[in-house]
Amino acid sequence: MDSVIDIWVVVVIAALVVITSLALTSFAGARNYARRDSVAFVWHGGVGVAFLIGATGMVLWTVLPLWLGASMVTMGMLFALICGNMAISFGIGDNPDPWPYLAIGIFAGVFQAGLAYFVNDISALVVSSSIINGVLGCAFARRIWRRALLHGRQLAMLAALPFASIGLAYLVRLVLVLLDYDGYVRAIATLVILFLMAFSALQWSFALIAFRAARLNRHLQNARDRAEQASALKSRFLANMSHELRTPLNGILGMAQGLEGMVADAEQSRMLAEIRDSGDGLLMRLTDILDISELESGGLDLVCAEFDLHRAIAQTVAPFAVQAAAKGVALETVLDPSLAALRQGDGPRVCRILGNVLRNSVNFTTAGRISLAARGCDRAVQIVISDTGCGMTEGQLTAIFDPFGQADDTITRRVDGMGLGMPVVRALVQAMGGAVTVTSRAGQGTCVTLDLPLAAVPQSIPIADPAPVYVAQPDVGAQGRIALVAEDNKVNQLVLTALLKESGLQLVMVENGLQALEMSRQRRFDLFLFDVMMPEMDGVTALRRIQAEYGARAQPVPPAIVVTANVGSAQVAAYRDAGFCDVIAKPLRKARLLECLIAQNVLPYGGASVHEPAVGP
Repeated sequence: MDSVIDIWVVVVIAALVVITSLALTSFAGARNYARRDSVAFVWHGGVGVAFLIGATGMVLWTVLPLWLGASMVTMGMLFALICGNMAISFGIGDNPDPWPYLAIGIFAGVFQAGLAYFVNDISALVVSSSIINGVLGCAFARRIWRRALLHGRQLAMLAALPFASIGLAYLVRLVLVLLDYDGYVRAIATLVILFLMAFSALQWSFALIAFRAARLNRHLQNARDRAEQASALKSRFLANMSHELRTPLNGILGMAQGLEGMVADAEQSRMLAEIRDSGDGLLMRLTDILDISELESGGLDLVCAEFDLHRAIAQTVAPFAVQAAAKGVALETVLDPSLAALRQGDGPRVCRILGNVLRNSVNFTTAGRISLAARGCDRAVQIVISDTGCGMTEGQLTAIFDPFGQADDTITRRVDGMGLGMPVVRALVQAMGGAVTVTSRAGQGTCVTLDLPLAAVPQSIPIADPAPVYVAQPDVGAQGRIALVAEDNKVNQLVLTALLKESGLQLVMVENGLQALEMSRQRRFDLFLFDVMMPEMDGVTALRRIQAEYGARAQPVPPAIVVTANVGSAQVAAYRDAGFCDVIAKPLRKARLLECLIAQNVLPYGGASVHEPAVGP
């Protein structure tokens, strides 16, 4: 009686473990999984059903006929093992044919049932089941281990170890029978097998869930890799497009600037101004596209350096003030007298932000005024730009930061633009750690508030009324100075020659970095002006080779300036790391070019007033 109670206790505990695994797989299988995962969970359910059949036969052993009880136990354990193999095979990604395994199970089950019925000897049944299940368990363990290793050793062990333990347990029981141990020891071995099967069912459920999680992780990793590759491809495409578009733009705008001092006719001057304005508009759109792309991909790197906020505001406002005046609109600038001029931050990006907001104000204001007011403290600056333009409704206001969107479809017919101005503003402001707020009422105007974390430089002197902005112009005292220019594009060579014609600076032109390296060995230069993308040797490599040779001769390296159409944030940082003193973006602007040369003490300071917006490097 005690032994019957003990068997009941063991079987009930094992059955509870299997029922737990069934509940787990039922819950997992009910989820919206792929068909392969659902099939694996169904086979795992078969493990539980087969085990419960075997456990029922073991409990009712004394009630049922010997052949029936023995058949239930042997076939239940056998089919639990086969179903476990099928479940794990589908779980690791295989698609096995179940019929060979089912055929083996049916044949072995019928054979053992016949053995129990005709021989009526429990020992023969124990020997046959130990051989069949032991061999199958070890074979399944070996196969599952090899296949599951693709998912890692830990998952392979989680899936294969139950098969190995069950197979070895059956073989140990076979040895016990062959060594003629008594029935009690063999019963204990059978109960151990029962427990191993129950816990294996639970372990296989964990393995299936783990395999699915690993597969999802791989899919996510592959998707992330594809997204990163697509982003890198897009970045390369945009960089190439930037170079290809900026190069002809450099020819158009550069030649237009060169012709300005040669044309006296008013109509021709107006036509040149239209060429420059159209080119500037195209350049602005190109820069917006590149900025929004860098911001979306997370590749935009802000540069933190000292800059003159008063000067940046004045330079940015100047061209828009001219455009507003032409429409009869006043554009006024009010700077708080206590606002420190020198600030820490990305000056060109601040100018981009202000320029995009002011462009909208000028475009959508036909009468009244536009106001830019700036105030701040030691750690931040607040700039408020308001206008008396057409304003926006609440519905239009919610879409103002959507890329490539406009507040109203009819606006695109009245005002040119791609709908990137304000999305770029918000993205740049947020990248700086600031905030932008827009309020507007239809017919009453719009107010944009920019809160920028631009820390004041210590000992900065407040300026009550900033003087007009002066972009340095050279005297004619640069004769005798020589610059080595490495530029493979003939049009760009002509543009540089035209823009520096009156400077007195002598230009020596070469077409690639290799020629620049050879020329630097032949004579002494006061300045290097290098393009980046050139045949045979690029500008960055050429500068590094020149620096190494100058260092070997203990000679100071002349200042080097990169003149390029590739002016992404990461690229500009790479140029500076390579040793370039400054970066001038194509299309070239005469004022920017001369200002840069003066900053490097190549040209002396002259002092003619020129207003141009700071649009980039």
